[in-house]
Amino acid sequence: MPPNDSCDDHYVAGAHGTVAEQTDEAYYDDRSDADDDMEKGRIKFPQNKLYGRDRELETLRNIFYQGLSSEETQDGSVVEMPEQASRVVFLSGYSGVGKSALVKEFVKQVQAQQKMNKSSSESVLHFSGKYSEQSSAAAPFSAISDLFSQMTHALSRKKSDKEGNELQSKILNDIGSSGLLAANADGDRVLRGTFPVLAALLDASRPNDSNNKSEEGGGGAPSMNAVKESVHELLSIISGPLKRPLILFLDDLQWADAPSLDLLSFLLSTEAQMKNVMFICAYRSNEVGQDHPFASIMDNVKESMKDDVQLVETVDLFSLSQDVITQFIADSIGKEEEVEEVTELAEVVYQKTMGNIFCVVQAMEELVRKNALYYDMMCFEWRWAVSKVELSTTISDDVVETVKGKIKELSSEIQYMLIVMAYVPNTLEVPVLTELMKRNSVSLDESRVAELLKKATEEALLMYSAESDNYIFIHDRIREASRGSIADEDKDDLLLHLSLVLQQLAKGPATEWCLFVAVDLLNSLPSEKTNCNDLARLNMRVSVIARNRGIVEKQNELLHDGLQCLMSSGKLWEDYNLTLSLLNDVIPCDRELGCFDEATAAIDEVLANGKTLDDKFIANVNQFMVKCDSSRDYGTAIEDGIKILNMYGYKIPLKPTKADVVKEEMKAKMALKNRPYSCLAEIPVKDDPIFQLFAHVCECAIFQSHERLLTVLLKRLIRRVIDDGMGKEF
Repeated sequence: MPPNDSCDDHYVAGAHGTVAEQTDEAYYDDRSDADDDMEKGRIKFPQNKLYGRDRELETLRNIFYQGLSSEETQDGSVVEMPEQASRVVFLSGYSGVGKSALVKEFVKQVQAQQKMNKSSSESVLHFSGKYSEQSSAAAPFSAISDLFSQMTHALSRKKSDKEGNELQSKILNDIGSSGLLAANADGDRVLRGTFPVLAALLDASRPNDSNNKSEEGGGGAPSMNAVKESVHELLSIISGPLKRPLILFLDDLQWADAPSLDLLSFLLSTEAQMKNVMFICAYRSNEVGQDHPFASIMDNVKESMKDDVQLVETVDLFSLSQDVITQFIADSIGKEEEVEEVTELAEVVYQKTMGNIFCVVQAMEELVRKNALYYDMMCFEWRWAVSKVELSTTISDDVVETVKGKIKELSSEIQYMLIVMAYVPNTLEVPVLTELMKRNSVSLDESRVAELLKKATEEALLMYSAESDNYIFIHDRIREASRGSIADEDKDDLLLHLSLVLQQLAKGPATEWCLFVAVDLLNSLPSEKTNCNDLARLNMRVSVIARNRGIVEKQNELLHDGLQCLMSSGKLWEDYNLTLSLLNDVIPCDRELGCFDEATAAIDEVLANGKTLDDKFIANVNQFMVKCDSSRDYGTAIEDGIKILNMYGYKIPLKPTKADVVKEEMKAKMALKNRPYSCLAEIPVKDDPIFQLFAHVCECAIFQSHERLLTVLLKRLIRRVIDDGMGKEF
C-alpha cells in the first residue's frame, strides 16, 4: 500500500520526513492550519525538480528518440533508423551523485512527451533492477529478477485504455505462440526455473485450457546458453510491437554477480542483435577499475559498435557545482529570492559534501538535528547563529555516521524494522517483513508494519516503489547505516533468527530466494554459533537450486562454503555420509569449472577416507577426467581409464586382440536380442558418472587410433545401457 504522497518521483525528501510542498511561510505560523508541532521547523526539500542535469537529460532524450525507426521526435523532426536498433547507455558516477534520480526524471519526461502525442496513447514501458552490496546473499540474477517482477506486474494486469489492452494482448499472444516460450517448450521451462517471478506472465500468455498448462520441473539444469536464448526471445517479443524503445535500467552493476554480467554481456553484444531496447547500465565509477568484469563488458560493447557510435553513449555524472548547491539550499529553506543570504551556509555544506546531492541533504538534516540550523517561529524563517567554523565542525565527515545518528532518534520499532530490512537484499512484502520482525517480545501485525513503513518513508529513509509495489531504501548508504545500527553483541542472534524464519518462508520456486539469503546469513556467522552439519546440508540444498537454475558458479561457491563449515569446526568426516555426499558434489563441480587443484584436493580426501570402493567411485572417475582434461596425455589417460573400469568389474583388455573384439560383439548381439541399435534410443536417460568415464576413454581411443579398443568399449557399453539405462553423454 503506497504512502499518501507517492515518493516514487521524489528526488530529495524532507528532513524528518516532511514531503508536503512548501508554498509559503504560513505553514510554520502558529496561526495557520498547521497545528501539529512536529511538522514545524522541518526542511521542505524541493520535489519533482532535478538540479544541474539539463545536459545529461538532453543526452538521454536524444539517444532515446534516435531509437525510433520513423517517428516525430520531441523537436518535431523525423529520425530514420534501420530496424529500430537498440541503444546502450553506460551511466557512471560516485555514490549519491544522482544516477537513479537522473533516470527517473528522464523516464518522466519521455512519458510526458508521449502523452502529448496525438497519434498514439501507448505508454513508454520501463523496468528497472538494482544490485545490492549484499548480492552474494541474493539469488543469482537478483536485479534482473526484480526487473522481470516489474515486467510481470505491468503486463499481467488489465489495462484501462484500449490501445494498452491491444498491445498487452499482442505481447501475451506472441509469448504463447513462440516456439521457444510456448507451454512446456524448452524456453518456458528455463525461464520458470531461472526466474520464478516470470511464472505469472508466462501463465497469462496461455489459453485457458488444461492442454496448455506448463508442467513444473523437468528438463534438468539449463545451460547458460539456454538462459541467454530464452531471455533474448522474451525481450524481443516484448520490445517488438512497441512504438517507443523498451527502457531497461540496471543500477549498481559494480555489485552484479557473474551470471548477471554474463547474461548482460550477451544482450548488449552485436551477436544478440536486440531491437528497440534502450539499456541504461549504471555503476559507481570509483568501484569499477580496469580489472572489473563490467569494465571489459563496456570495452567490448564500445569496440563492437565503434563503426556506429550513435548506438552507445557514455554519460559521466559529476558532483553538482557550488552555485547549483547554493540554489538548492536556498530553495529548501525558503530563500529562493534571497540566494545571496545562504552563500555562507552553502559554502560550508559544499566544502563538506563536494556537491554530492545525497550528502548535501544528510548534512542539512544533521544541522537541523543539532540545532545549528533552526526555524525561527517568531520571524518565520530559517536561521543559523553560528560561525562558518562551527557549522563545519557540526557536520560529520562520514555520511553513514550521519544517517546512523538520524536513525537512532527514531522509535525502537522503526529502528528494528530498518535493521531487519537492511540484512535482506530483496525487496520485502509487508507479510514477509511482518514475519521477520516477530521475535521475542516483538510481535507486530501487518497493519502496524505498514504504518512503520510509511513513517520511515516520511523520514526520507525509505521510498515506495510503484513498479515493485514495495518499500525500498532510498540509498545504499541508508541501508549501510541501518546495518550498523545494531549492537555487535545482538547481531549474531538477529541473523540466526532471520535465517530460521527465511527457511520457514521458503515454500516453492517463488520464495527460493529466502534460502539463498538464509544460507548466506548463516555462512557469515562464527562456526560456534551454528550447527555445522545442518549448515552444510543447507548449503548443499541451495546449491542444487543454483544448479537447476544453470548457475554452476553459485553452486560451487555454496558447496565450498559447506565444506569450509565442516573443516573449520573440525567436524569433517564426523558424519561420514554427509561429508562423502558433500565432497562427491564438490569434485565434479570443481572439475567442470576447471578448478583442477581444488578438485584434486577433494578427490584425495575421499580416496584417503572412503570406506568402500563404491564410496570412492566418483573420486576415481573424476581423478581420471581431471588428468585427461589438464594434461591431454591420451596414452596415459587410456591406461588410467581402463584401470578404473576394471576396478569396477568391466574387464576391458588394455590391448584387445581380434578374439576379444569378436567376443564382445557376440555378447552385445545377444543382449540386443536381434533388435536394431535404434532401440537404444528408447531407453531412459540417467545421470551416471560411469558414462562420463566411458566417453572420455572412447575419446582418447579415437585420438590414439585404437580401433579395437574403441570397438570393445562401445560393445561393452551397449550391454551396460541395456542393463542399467542410457547415459546423457551418449
